Amino acid sequence: MITVESETGIVNYEEYVGDTVKFTYNYTNSDGVTQIDLTGETLVLTVESKDNTTPFPITLTESSGLTIGGSNNIVGKLTPTNTTSMGAGAYSHKLTLTNDTSGDVNTLITGIIILKDA
Repeated sequence: MITVESETGIVNYEEYVGDTVKFTYNYTNSDGVTQIDLTGETLVLTVESKDNTTPFPITLTESSGLTIGGSNNIVGKLTPTNTTSMGAGAYSHKLTLTNDTSGDVNTLITGIIILKDA
């Protein structure tokens, strides 16, 4: 028997062009309660066009667009300027965590963003 475990969450968004798209993640252990300390970790959120016709990716890091609050609250956002320049369509997003000591990379969240014309 093969057992496969994945810690990757799938989160999809449906918003309008010109809106703010806010990503808020609460990172906990598998019990859903115990917070995980993100000290010594590097977080990156990328947003890419699904059809590769748009000049992306948009990359949010801790120094540009991602905020870590407390020990496990991760917040990022696409601004109205971002979503207007993206235009209507389907986009993929991915939040990765890299351990600064070991170099291990883990995808925490992935999914689709659908932007619609208002």
